[in-house]
Amino acid sequence: IKKSDVCPGYKVLDTSNRAEKHNKSRQKVDGGLYLNAEKPKSNRNCWFNQRVSFEWKRSDIEDNPFDDTPGHAFEATSELRKKNCGQIISYASEVLMRQHRCFHFTVVVFGLYAHIIRWDRSGAIVTKRINYKDEPHILCSFLWQFCHLSDEKQGYDSTAVLVEKGTPDFAVMKRASEKKVKTRSRVTKSARWKERTRSLEDTSSPSAERSTCWFLVNKPHFMAQGPTGRGTRGYDALDCVTGKFMFLKDTWRVDTDGFEKEGAVLKALNNAEVQNIPTVICHGDVRNQHTITHEYWLYPDPDAQNPMKGHAHYCLVEEEVGCSLSQFNTGQFLLKIVVDCLGAHEDAYTKLGILHRDVSAGNMLIVYRRVP
Repeated sequence: IKKSDVCPGYKVLDTSNRAEKHNKSRQKVDGGLYLNAEKPKSNRNCWFNQRVSFEWKRSDIEDNPFDDTPGHAFEATSELRKKNCGQIISYASEVLMRQHRCFHFTVVVFGLYAHIIRWDRSGAIVTKRINYKDEPHILCSFLWQFCHLSDEKQGYDSTAVLVEKGTPDFAVMKRASEKKVKTRSRVTKSARWKERTRSLEDTSSPSAERSTCWFLVNKPHFMAQGPTGRGTRGYDALDCVTGKFMFLKDTWRVDTDGFEKEGAVLKALNNAEVQNIPTVICHGDVRNQHTITHEYWLYPDPDAQNPMKGHAHYCLVEEEVGCSLSQFNTGQFLLKIVVDCLGAHEDAYTKLGILHRDVSAGNMLIVYRRVP
Protein backbone atom coordinates (compact mmCIF):
# COMPACT_ATOMS: atom_id res chain seq x y z
CA ILE A 1 0.00 0.00 0.00
CA LYS A 2 2.83 2.39 0.87
CA LYS A 3 4.76 1.71 -2.34
CA SER A 4 1.77 2.14 -4.63
CA ASP A 5 0.45 5.26 -2.88
CA VAL A 6 -3.03 3.81 -3.20
CA CYS A 7 -4.22 5.82 -0.17
CA PRO A 8 -3.14 9.45 -0.83
CA GLY A 9 -3.51 11.60 2.27
CA TYR A 10 -3.93 8.53 4.47
CA LYS A 11 -1.69 6.05 6.21
CA VAL A 12 -2.17 2.40 7.18
CA LEU A 13 -0.59 1.79 10.60
CA ASP A 14 0.35 -1.49 12.28
CA THR A 15 -1.35 -1.15 15.68
CA SER A 16 -1.20 -4.81 16.67
CA ASN A 17 1.09 -4.25 19.68
CA ARG A 18 -0.30 -1.12 21.36
CA ALA A 19 -3.82 -0.67 22.73
CA GLU A 20 -5.41 2.64 23.70
CA LYS A 21 -4.25 3.87 27.10
CA HIS A 22 -7.75 4.50 28.46
CA ASN A 23 -9.58 1.53 26.96
CA LYS A 24 -10.40 -0.94 29.75
CA SER A 25 -10.92 -3.80 27.31
CA ARG A 26 -7.33 -3.37 25.99
CA GLN A 27 -8.57 -4.51 22.59
CA LYS A 28 -6.50 -3.53 19.57
CA VAL A 29 -7.05 -4.27 15.92
CA ASP A 30 -4.03 -5.31 13.84
CA GLY A 31 -4.10 -2.22 11.66
CA GLY A 32 -6.06 0.85 10.73
CA LEU A 33 -6.38 3.43 7.97
CA TYR A 34 -5.95 6.95 9.32
CA LEU A 35 -6.06 10.40 7.81
CA ASN A 36 -2.51 11.78 7.98
CA ALA A 37 -3.63 14.65 10.19
CA GLU A 38 -5.35 12.23 12.61
CA LYS A 39 -2.92 9.33 12.82
CA PRO A 40 -2.06 8.30 16.39
CA LYS A 41 1.41 8.63 17.84
CA SER A 42 3.69 5.62 18.29
CA ASN A 43 1.40 3.34 16.24
CA ARG A 44 -1.03 3.08 19.16
CA ASN A 45 -4.48 1.81 18.22
CA CYS A 46 -7.08 4.61 18.18
CA TRP A 47 -10.74 3.67 17.81
CA PHE A 48 -11.79 7.32 17.58
CA ASN A 49 -9.94 8.22 14.38
CA GLN A 50 -9.89 4.87 12.58
CA ARG A 51 -11.34 5.17 9.06
CA VAL A 52 -11.01 1.48 8.06
CA SER A 53 -10.05 -1.43 10.31
CA PHE A 54 -7.64 -4.19 9.22
CA GLU A 55 -7.25 -7.64 10.75
CA TRP A 56 -4.54 -10.03 9.52
CA LYS A 57 -4.51 -13.83 9.90
CA ARG A 58 -2.00 -16.39 8.62
CA SER A 59 -3.99 -19.30 7.19
CA ASP A 60 -6.00 -19.25 3.95
CA ILE A 61 -8.61 -21.65 5.36
CA GLU A 62 -8.35 -22.28 9.11
CA ASP A 63 -8.39 -18.57 10.01
CA ASN A 64 -11.09 -17.44 7.59
CA PRO A 65 -14.19 -16.52 9.63
CA PHE A 66 -16.36 -17.18 6.55
CA ASP A 67 -16.78 -20.17 4.26
CA ASP A 68 -17.18 -19.62 0.49
CA THR A 69 -17.39 -23.35 -0.27
CA PRO A 70 -20.52 -24.09 -2.37
CA GLY A 71 -23.18 -25.86 -0.32
CA HIS A 72 -21.64 -24.78 3.01
CA ALA A 73 -23.02 -22.24 5.48
CA PHE A 74 -21.27 -18.91 4.89
CA GLU A 75 -20.68 -18.43 8.62
CA ALA A 76 -17.94 -20.93 9.46
CA THR A 77 -18.59 -23.47 12.24
CA SER A 78 -15.13 -24.47 13.49
CA GLU A 79 -14.17 -23.09 16.91
CA LEU A 80 -11.16 -21.14 15.64
CA ARG A 81 -13.08 -19.58 12.79
CA LYS A 82 -16.00 -18.67 15.08
CA LYS A 83 -13.50 -17.13 17.50
CA ASN A 84 -12.00 -15.02 14.70
CA CYS A 85 -15.49 -13.94 13.65
CA GLY A 86 -16.27 -12.88 17.22
CA GLN A 87 -13.01 -10.95 17.32
CA ILE A 88 -13.78 -8.81 14.27
CA ILE A 89 -17.34 -8.25 15.54
CA SER A 90 -15.94 -6.90 18.81
CA TYR A 91 -13.60 -4.56 16.89
CA ALA A 92 -16.47 -3.22 14.79
CA SER A 93 -18.41 -2.66 18.00
CA GLU A 94 -15.57 -0.56 19.43
CA VAL A 95 -15.49 1.70 16.37
CA LEU A 96 -19.27 2.17 16.21
CA MET A 97 -19.44 2.94 19.94
CA ARG A 98 -16.57 5.44 19.87
CA GLN A 99 -17.41 7.28 16.65
CA HIS A 100 -20.50 9.02 15.29
CA ARG A 101 -21.07 6.71 12.33
CA CYS A 102 -23.79 5.32 10.10
CA PHE A 103 -21.58 2.49 8.81
CA HIS A 104 -17.98 1.25 8.94
CA PHE A 105 -15.66 -0.93 6.83
CA THR A 106 -13.33 -3.73 7.95
CA VAL A 107 -10.79 -5.54 5.76
CA VAL A 108 -9.97 -9.06 6.98
CA VAL A 109 -6.83 -10.57 5.43
CA PHE A 110 -6.12 -14.30 5.82
CA GLY A 111 -3.17 -15.78 3.94
CA LEU A 112 -3.52 -14.79 0.27
CA TYR A 113 -7.19 -13.83 0.58
CA ALA A 114 -9.30 -11.03 2.00
CA HIS A 115 -12.91 -10.09 2.77
CA ILE A 116 -14.28 -6.55 2.84
CA ILE A 117 -17.05 -6.07 5.41
CA ARG A 118 -19.52 -3.20 5.66
CA TRP A 119 -21.17 -2.85 9.08
CA ASP A 120 -24.32 -0.95 9.99
CA ARG A 121 -26.95 -1.27 12.72
CA SER A 122 -28.86 -3.96 10.79
CA GLY A 123 -25.89 -6.31 10.31
CA ALA A 124 -22.90 -6.82 8.01
CA ILE A 125 -22.42 -7.19 4.25
CA VAL A 126 -19.44 -9.44 3.42
CA THR A 127 -17.77 -9.84 0.03
CA LYS A 128 -16.75 -13.20 -1.35
CA ARG A 129 -13.12 -13.91 -0.63
CA ILE A 130 -10.68 -11.92 -2.78
CA ASN A 131 -7.33 -13.31 -3.90
CA TYR A 132 -5.37 -10.08 -3.55
CA LYS A 133 -2.25 -11.62 -5.12
CA ASP A 134 -3.95 -12.69 -8.37
CA GLU A 135 -6.47 -9.82 -8.36
CA PRO A 136 -4.81 -6.93 -6.50
CA HIS A 137 -6.93 -4.36 -8.35
CA ILE A 138 -10.06 -5.22 -6.31
CA LEU A 139 -8.62 -4.31 -2.90
CA CYS A 140 -6.59 -1.43 -4.35
CA SER A 141 -9.67 -0.03 -6.08
CA PHE A 142 -11.67 -0.18 -2.85
CA LEU A 143 -8.98 1.67 -0.87
CA TRP A 144 -8.36 4.24 -3.63
CA GLN A 145 -12.04 5.05 -3.98
CA PHE A 146 -12.59 5.13 -0.21
CA CYS A 147 -9.80 7.67 0.25
CA HIS A 148 -11.42 9.98 -2.30
CA LEU A 149 -14.83 9.98 -0.58
CA SER A 150 -16.21 12.68 1.69
CA ASP A 151 -16.48 11.94 5.41
CA GLU A 152 -20.21 11.36 5.02
CA LYS A 153 -19.68 8.86 2.17
CA GLN A 154 -17.08 7.11 4.34
CA GLY A 155 -19.81 6.45 6.89
CA TYR A 156 -19.58 9.40 9.25
CA ASP A 157 -22.66 11.08 10.69
CA SER A 158 -22.37 14.61 9.29
CA THR A 159 -24.91 15.99 11.78
CA ALA A 160 -22.49 15.42 14.68
CA VAL A 161 -19.94 18.22 14.28
CA LEU A 162 -16.73 18.44 16.31
CA VAL A 163 -16.51 21.52 18.53
CA GLU A 164 -13.05 23.02 18.04
CA LYS A 165 -11.06 24.79 20.76
CA GLY A 166 -11.34 28.55 20.66
CA THR A 167 -14.87 28.57 19.21
CA PRO A 168 -17.92 30.10 20.99
CA ASP A 169 -19.46 26.63 21.38
CA PHE A 170 -16.30 25.38 23.08
CA ALA A 171 -16.47 28.28 25.54
CA VAL A 172 -20.11 27.46 26.29
CA MET A 173 -19.22 23.82 26.98
CA LYS A 174 -16.34 24.85 29.22
CA ARG A 175 -18.59 27.09 31.32
CA ALA A 176 -21.22 24.37 31.51
CA SER A 177 -18.64 21.86 32.78
CA GLU A 178 -18.01 24.12 35.78
CA LYS A 179 -21.67 24.30 36.82
CA LYS A 180 -23.01 22.05 39.55
CA VAL A 181 -26.21 20.59 38.18
CA LYS A 182 -28.05 17.78 39.95
CA THR A 183 -28.32 15.33 37.06
CA ARG A 184 -26.82 11.94 36.31
CA SER A 185 -23.46 13.69 36.25
CA ARG A 186 -21.99 17.03 35.29
CA VAL A 187 -21.12 17.86 31.70
CA THR A 188 -17.54 16.73 32.17
CA LYS A 189 -14.42 17.07 30.07
CA SER A 190 -13.00 13.83 28.76
CA ALA A 191 -9.75 12.95 27.03
CA ARG A 192 -11.54 10.13 25.21
CA TRP A 193 -14.60 12.02 24.04
CA LYS A 194 -14.74 15.24 22.05
CA GLU A 195 -17.56 17.77 22.32
CA ARG A 196 -20.02 17.61 19.44
CA THR A 197 -22.81 19.73 18.06
CA ARG A 198 -25.73 17.40 17.42
CA SER A 199 -28.62 18.38 15.13
CA LEU A 200 -31.97 16.81 14.28
CA GLU A 201 -35.12 17.79 12.43
CA ASP A 202 -37.99 18.20 14.86
CA THR A 203 -40.94 16.14 13.60
CA SER A 204 -43.07 16.68 16.70
CA SER A 205 -44.68 19.74 15.03
CA PRO A 206 -46.68 19.97 11.77
CA SER A 207 -44.46 19.77 8.65
CA ALA A 208 -44.92 23.50 7.93
CA GLU A 209 -43.43 24.33 11.35
CA ARG A 210 -40.55 21.86 11.38
CA SER A 211 -37.09 23.18 12.13
CA THR A 212 -33.61 21.88 12.86
CA CYS A 213 -32.68 21.75 16.56
CA TRP A 214 -29.06 22.03 17.73
CA PHE A 215 -27.53 20.72 20.95
CA LEU A 216 -24.07 20.55 22.50
CA VAL A 217 -23.16 17.15 23.94
CA ASN A 218 -20.08 15.54 25.46
CA LYS A 219 -19.42 12.06 26.86
CA PRO A 220 -22.54 9.85 26.88
CA HIS A 221 -23.81 8.43 30.17
CA PHE A 222 -24.32 5.05 28.58
CA MET A 223 -23.70 3.27 25.28
CA ALA A 224 -25.33 0.08 24.03
CA GLN A 225 -22.83 -2.71 23.33
CA GLY A 226 -22.43 -4.46 19.97
CA PRO A 227 -22.28 -3.29 16.34
CA THR A 228 -25.94 -4.04 15.55
CA GLY A 229 -29.26 -3.07 17.08
CA ARG A 230 -30.33 0.32 18.39
CA GLY A 231 -26.87 1.49 19.49
CA THR A 232 -28.49 3.80 22.06
CA ARG A 233 -26.50 6.59 23.70
CA GLY A 234 -27.76 8.97 26.39
CA TYR A 235 -26.41 12.50 26.84
CA ASP A 236 -26.82 15.54 29.00
CA ALA A 237 -27.29 18.18 26.31
CA LEU A 238 -27.21 21.97 26.15
CA ASP A 239 -29.83 23.61 23.96
CA CYS A 240 -27.90 25.94 21.65
CA VAL A 241 -30.77 28.47 21.71
CA THR A 242 -31.91 28.52 25.34
CA GLY A 243 -28.72 27.30 27.05
CA LYS A 244 -30.79 24.91 29.19
CA PHE A 245 -29.73 21.42 30.21
CA MET A 246 -31.84 18.66 28.65
CA PHE A 247 -31.58 14.92 28.04
CA LEU A 248 -30.85 13.68 24.51
CA LYS A 249 -31.38 10.05 23.54
CA ASP A 250 -29.53 9.08 20.35
CA THR A 251 -30.63 5.72 18.93
CA TRP A 252 -31.32 3.69 15.77
CA ARG A 253 -35.02 2.90 15.94
CA VAL A 254 -36.56 -0.10 14.15
CA ASP A 255 -37.86 1.33 10.87
CA THR A 256 -40.75 -1.04 10.23
CA ASP A 257 -44.49 -0.57 9.86
CA GLY A 258 -46.24 -0.93 13.19
CA PHE A 259 -43.37 0.51 15.27
CA GLU A 260 -44.38 3.95 16.52
CA LYS A 261 -41.69 6.50 17.35
CA GLU A 262 -40.95 6.80 21.06
CA GLY A 263 -41.28 10.59 20.95
CA ALA A 264 -44.73 10.35 19.38
CA VAL A 265 -45.91 8.04 22.18
CA LEU A 266 -44.48 10.33 24.86
CA LYS A 267 -46.08 13.35 23.15
CA ALA A 268 -49.47 11.64 23.30
CA LEU A 269 -48.92 10.90 27.01
CA ASN A 270 -47.94 14.53 27.59
CA ASN A 271 -51.09 15.74 25.83
CA ALA A 272 -53.19 13.39 28.00
CA GLU A 273 -51.51 14.87 31.11
CA VAL A 274 -50.14 11.52 32.27
CA GLN A 275 -48.20 12.14 35.48
CA ASN A 276 -44.51 11.48 36.16
CA ILE A 277 -43.28 10.98 32.59
CA PRO A 278 -40.66 12.93 30.60
CA THR A 279 -41.68 16.08 28.75
CA VAL A 280 -40.88 15.92 25.02
CA ILE A 281 -39.03 18.96 23.70
CA CYS A 282 -38.48 17.64 20.18
CA HIS A 283 -37.82 14.39 18.35
CA GLY A 284 -37.18 13.19 14.84
CA ASP A 285 -35.11 11.12 12.42
CA VAL A 286 -31.61 12.33 11.67
CA ARG A 287 -31.26 13.51 8.05
CA ASN A 288 -32.59 10.38 6.34
CA GLN A 289 -29.90 8.10 7.81
CA HIS A 290 -31.04 4.49 7.33
CA THR A 291 -29.41 1.06 7.32
CA ILE A 292 -29.19 -0.98 4.11
CA THR A 293 -27.80 -4.38 5.18
CA HIS A 294 -31.26 -5.94 5.54
CA GLU A 295 -31.91 -5.19 1.85
CA TYR A 296 -28.99 -7.46 0.79
CA TRP A 297 -29.98 -10.55 2.75
CA LEU A 298 -29.62 -13.74 0.68
CA TYR A 299 -31.01 -17.14 1.59
CA PRO A 300 -31.56 -20.28 -0.55
CA ASP A 301 -35.12 -20.71 0.75
CA PRO A 302 -37.34 -18.01 -0.86
CA ASP A 303 -40.00 -18.52 1.82
CA ALA A 304 -37.62 -17.88 4.72
CA GLN A 305 -38.24 -14.70 6.70
CA ASN A 306 -35.49 -12.07 6.71
CA PRO A 307 -34.23 -12.00 10.33
CA MET A 308 -32.78 -8.51 9.94
CA LYS A 309 -34.72 -5.28 10.45
CA GLY A 310 -34.13 -1.88 8.94
CA HIS A 311 -33.13 0.89 11.34
CA ALA A 312 -33.36 4.68 11.12
CA HIS A 313 -31.18 7.12 13.08
CA TYR A 314 -33.40 8.90 15.57
CA CYS A 315 -33.05 11.43 18.41
CA LEU A 316 -35.40 12.29 21.26
CA VAL A 317 -34.90 15.32 23.53
CA GLU A 318 -36.61 15.55 26.92
CA GLU A 319 -36.85 18.47 29.33
CA GLU A 320 -36.03 16.46 32.44
CA VAL A 321 -32.46 15.34 33.17
CA GLY A 322 -32.77 12.69 35.87
CA CYS A 323 -30.47 10.80 38.21
CA SER A 324 -29.99 7.05 38.23
CA LEU A 325 -32.34 5.10 40.48
CA SER A 326 -29.25 3.83 42.33
CA GLN A 327 -28.75 7.33 43.77
CA PHE A 328 -31.69 7.06 46.22
CA ASN A 329 -30.94 8.17 49.79
CA THR A 330 -33.25 6.05 51.92
CA GLY A 331 -35.57 3.08 51.58
CA GLN A 332 -38.55 5.39 52.02
CA PHE A 333 -37.28 7.62 49.18
CA LEU A 334 -36.88 4.58 46.89
CA LEU A 335 -40.41 3.40 47.72
CA LYS A 336 -41.78 6.88 46.87
CA ILE A 337 -40.07 6.74 43.46
CA VAL A 338 -41.56 3.33 42.68
CA VAL A 339 -45.03 4.53 43.74
CA ASP A 340 -44.67 7.56 41.44
CA CYS A 341 -43.75 5.26 38.55
CA LEU A 342 -46.75 3.01 39.28
CA GLY A 343 -48.93 6.11 39.13
CA ALA A 344 -47.51 6.95 35.71
CA HIS A 345 -48.25 3.43 34.43
CA GLU A 346 -51.79 3.52 35.81
CA ASP A 347 -52.42 6.89 34.13
CA ALA A 348 -50.98 5.75 30.80
CA TYR A 349 -53.16 2.63 30.73
CA THR A 350 -56.33 4.26 32.06
CA LYS A 351 -56.20 7.28 29.75
CA LEU A 352 -54.66 5.84 26.56
CA GLY A 353 -54.48 2.06 26.98
CA ILE A 354 -50.64 2.14 26.82
CA LEU A 355 -48.38 -0.29 28.72
CA HIS A 356 -44.59 0.10 28.94
CA ARG A 357 -43.70 -3.64 28.75
CA ASP A 358 -40.00 -3.06 29.56
CA VAL A 359 -39.94 -1.85 33.16
CA SER A 360 -36.46 -1.93 34.70
CA ALA A 361 -34.30 0.11 37.06
CA GLY A 362 -32.70 1.77 34.02
CA ASN A 363 -36.10 3.09 32.91
CA MET A 364 -36.89 4.77 36.25
CA LEU A 365 -35.12 8.03 37.03
CA ILE A 366 -35.05 10.48 39.90
CA VAL A 367 -35.95 14.06 38.94
CA TYR A 368 -35.39 16.82 41.48
CA ARG A 369 -37.84 19.70 41.40
CA ARG A 370 -37.99 22.99 43.28
CA VAL A 371 -40.79 22.95 45.83
CA PRO A 372 -42.54 26.33 46.31
